[in-house]
Amino acid sequence: MRRWLSLLLVLLAVSVPWTAALAQEQRVYDMAGLYSADEVETLEAHLAEAREELGTDIVIATTDDAQGKSAKLYAADFYDEMGFGRGSDHSGVILLIDMENREAAVVTTGGMIDVLTDQRIEDILDDVFEGLGDGDFMLAAENYIRALERWVPQGVPEDHYRYDTETGEITVPKIHFLSAAEVAVAAVLALAAGSLSCLFVYRRYKMKAGGRDRYDYRDRAVMQLSANDDRFLGRAVTTRYIPPPPPSSGGGSGGGFSSSGGSSTFSGSSGTSHGGGSRSF
Repeated sequence: MRRWLSLLLVLLAVSVPWTAALAQEQRVYDMAGLYSADEVETLEAHLAEAREELGTDIVIATTDDAQGKSAKLYAADFYDEMGFGRGSDHSGVILLIDMENREAAVVTTGGMIDVLTDQRIEDILDDVFEGLGDGDFMLAAENYIRALERWVPQGVPEDHYRYDTETGEITVPKIHFLSAAEVAVAAVLALAAGSLSCLFVYRRYKMKAGGRDRYDYRDRAVMQLSANDDRFLGRAVTTRYIPPPPPSSGGGSGGGFSSSGGSSTFSGSSGTSHGGGSRSF
């Protein structure tokens, strides 16, 4: 009896940390009951692959009780309260499908604010709404993941800036200049690489300082020329009218001040800065 009891205690001791680890990896929170158990399992697997591939945290949540908040604010607070994110800045992104307000929101945190600009978030929402328009919540979630796999690898745009919708402040990322020490290290490494290349050539061709090298270029350097005729037979020119692009409509749900590289930001209830956008369905 004692032996079976000891075995049971060992199994419990092993399974509890494993269960906790699995719970920490949960990234689908279907509080509105939009997905079946199999669909949640499929989404969890896809999110795990995407997080590993993209190197950032990715979350999907649904709710039918936004607690009086907008979809963006609810998503930001949920992300902060659950402790999601990677690195010291808790970098990541969350998709919230809010059934109470009939809104979908994509909210970013940390480094993902700079990667997923307002324009890119609008593109992600376009993909999400391909499913939401028909009530296909699974398609909406899958399109969200695929859109992230398309945009995140592109990194931060060159013309990127942040626009604080609450203060109106615009910040531009600082450009890093090399310090004197970094320049010195780079010069030493370049000199070492050049010296090794010269040494390799010297030893390869057995050169002697002040004397003739031993490489028999007369016998080893052979050139053969052949005749080649180009005959111009005719010419055809095709023209095509390219209409000018339509004027930009501007706008968007990010915050009202954006370009291709801008990220509008707002503060969650905890004071953490977030980016993102939302759209009604």
